[in-house]
Amino acid sequence: MLMTPLRNSIFHSRPWTATCAACLAIALVAAPTGCGNKKPPKDEPTPGEEAPTPEPKPSVLLPDPRNRVPASGEITQGLLLYSVGTSRMLGHLVRYENPGTAPILLLLHDEKGIDDWLKQRAEAYARLGYIVLCPDMSELMNETFDQPVIDNVSAAIAEAERQLGRKPVGRLAAIGWGRGGSQALTLARYMDLEAIVICYGQLVVMPEALEKVREPILGIFGRLDTELPAEKVEEFQKVMQQMGGRFEGNIWSDEGHGFMRTPNDPTNAREADLAIINWLDTYFVP
Repeated sequence: MLMTPLRNSIFHSRPWTATCAACLAIALVAAPTGCGNKKPPKDEPTPGEEAPTPEPKPSVLLPDPRNRVPASGEITQGLLLYSVGTSRMLGHLVRYENPGTAPILLLLHDEKGIDDWLKQRAEAYARLGYIVLCPDMSELMNETFDQPVIDNVSAAIAEAERQLGRKPVGRLAAIGWGRGGSQALTLARYMDLEAIVICYGQLVVMPEALEKVREPILGIFGRLDTELPAEKVEEFQKVMQQMGGRFEGNIWSDEGHGFMRTPNDPTNAREADLAIINWLDTYFVP
């Protein structure tokens, strides 16, 4: 398969027209701007006192202008209780009253767990036509073995299908952030998925470990990420090419680890969200 070259930002090598941007699925709230060239006044520190460092604000989703599901109470969000061995897990499921054959999109959380930020994205993706499942991976943040990850996600999928009242459709894709990004790659190595998105997750670069990975993979990374050097992303791309897989890596030069939550520049987080939804539109159509 053809490989897409690594680049600093998807927008640098693939400019977007106004028409295309208007129909993209996820948009982030832009940073507030003042009038003209004036900047809002800042609180001056008292003499001898250091100026406080402002806390970065989490990125916020706006309603998707391309909703495929009527906003009439048809989508519901709720807890998903499921068992993995003797452990009881508490996931999150965004579902329809009549799910039909809608595919399941897995959202694998980072170290912050299933919080409001993730739930907000789950609803936004659901309004694009997916059943969205967020497995509870909180006990697996430091797990170094693959099987517990597979067991957890498989149990969550089985319970979700039971609650949906249907036979398993079998169509799956996964998006993961941080540790969840690493777990998304684990799923690709063992399960049959249609698309994968890895957002600043650790990458496996051993050829034998990637031999069976055939899902198209989108990578979202920051060049300032001290946990995952850009060189590792480039190495991963080379190995995927050798193994015959498809990987598109996107590296934002002025962002670090976890930037989709708290970006240095909100535009970067917005671009990353747009890249993800277009990847799904290409490889995982509801």
